[in-house]
Amino acid sequence: MKKFIQNIIKFIFPLVLILIGPIIYLYFTAKSDLTNYKINKDINRLIVGDSHAKLGINDSIISSSINIAQFSESYLYTYYLLDEILKTNKNIDTLLLSCSYHNFAKYYDYSTYHPDVIGRYFYILPDDIKLELIDESQNMISTLKFSTYAFIENLFADQKSFIGKFEDFPVEKEISEKYINKRISKQYGNVDSNNLYSDLNIIYFNKIIDLCKKSNVELILIRTPLHQDYFKKVPKNIIDKYQKVTKNRKIIFLDDEITNTDIMPDGDHLSDQGAIIFSKYIEEQLNIIK
Repeated sequence: MKKFIQNIIKFIFPLVLILIGPIIYLYFTAKSDLTNYKINKDINRLIVGDSHAKLGINDSIISSSINIAQFSESYLYTYYLLDEILKTNKNIDTLLLSCSYHNFAKYYDYSTYHPDVIGRYFYILPDDIKLELIDESQNMISTLKFSTYAFIENLFADQKSFIGKFEDFPVEKEISEKYINKRISKQYGNVDSNNLYSDLNIIYFNKIIDLCKKSNVELILIRTPLHQDYFKKVPKNIIDKYQKVTKNRKIIFLDDEITNTDIMPDGDHLSDQGAIIFSKYIEEQLNIIK
């Protein structure tokens, strides 16, 4: 019996290695895609954040910059990206971080734990964070599914799921009060009055600050403009929280008094023309900061 079991093990073990070996190899290959991510030596300004940066900051206008912002990227993912990127790209001395009122609202935790979002970053995260995200995710099976899809895609695609880029946002429809109310409700409504803020995003925002200090990188916050009708509906306690969390930080922003729907089609994202206007303004302000 003992010999029989030994023979079974001898038979199965090579098969297990054949199946698992490539997966382990590919796992570490995917991880190295981030640790080996090289930014052109002529670039010293890194633009990061969520869709507001991805759609609103045109890196072809801002000198010596690259925009790697991604849709729905919470500061947890931004932090672990930066932790690796700044180690291997010493030419980066300025970080432009998209930071607006919604980033500290409780709804942002929905994005952080959404299976699709987790999947984009899953294989480049520390193991303890992977386990935490699986445990907190909205759907464990979907999280593992999207993580596997992204993992396989990243092995063959030049554009990695965890590295974004600037994209144009064409105007498709005129803004309306109904649509603005829908956006406001999604971002600031339907939460317990005692649980209004994303503690997780605040924690990782402060981690990014500490990482920049450690890496000798200047941190500049970018608050993308808001349509006037949208801005009027942002809850005061959210604005107060934003001012408290970002106190004493350098922030580049335009007054939130925009009414032109051609550059602000949905209330809080810039169109391609809006991105040109705002990016030129950022470039001007960066020259002043110098």
